[in-house]
Amino acid sequence: MKRPVIGLDTAGADFWADRPYRTTDSTYHAHRLRAFHRLLASIDLQGAICVDFGCGDGVFTEHLVTMFGAAHVIGIDPSERLLQTARARGSSIAYTPGSVEAMAEIPSASVHCITALNVLAYLSDAEETAFYLAAHRILREGGALIVSHSNRLFDLYACNRLTVEFFRDEFGTDIRALADWPPDRQAAHYRVRENPLQYSAKLARYGFREVQQEFAHYHAVPPGLSPEPDSAIDKQPYQDTWDWPAEDAWKLRFMCSMFGSRSVVRP
Repeated sequence: MKRPVIGLDTAGADFWADRPYRTTDSTYHAHRLRAFHRLLASIDLQGAICVDFGCGDGVFTEHLVTMFGAAHVIGIDPSERLLQTARARGSSIAYTPGSVEAMAEIPSASVHCITALNVLAYLSDAEETAFYLAAHRILREGGALIVSHSNRLFDLYACNRLTVEFFRDEFGTDIRALADWPPDRQAAHYRVRENPLQYSAKLARYGFREVQQEFAHYHAVPPGLSPEPDSAIDKQPYQDTWDWPAEDAWKLRFMCSMFGSRSVVRP
């Protein structure tokens, strides 16, 4: 069951319109786009039909056309304000307001690729189920689902309140007595993470087979030890992690706060 969201109310479209990582003027978002490009690199989208779910201001949606050669792209987002920005680019992309319900209008087995950049975990449980079922319905056999999530394994590395919660939720162990957690470093977070070790099993329940994961937003030290304030998340540079030596690549599962996944529809 999805944990309740803490911090700000994420239910309204106006919330998303104001988030810095929903636009392109941050190094944080630019780094996530590079991770998405890695997941798309092995797919031939020339002439393809694509859906970008939670498209925001449409910059990545445009990449599907300009960089990957998609012939027809549908961008779906609940924020009319961001969709206006997307439409102002003057492209031929079909931008549609809404959420999961907007996918009901797309014909079955008609889409080559669906992308969703850090949006699925903010859906309700019912909406999330509806998304995966709709994605499986509209994708062609062998079609690709490419998504990114906040990485719950990063909570083990963060050494803060989320680490305590990870041990409590996953291992049934209370570790609060091990350390005195400084309250001034316990900023509000959103409990909307996916565990990359479990995600392939989740996808399999909906008829998908995961074939690739990429990790991004590498942190050399746990956030609580960083001299940078939490507010710098959208401004600081992020080291690429694509070509780490094989013997060290396992560390990325814990030291990166985001992961991306590519899966295909099983025959």
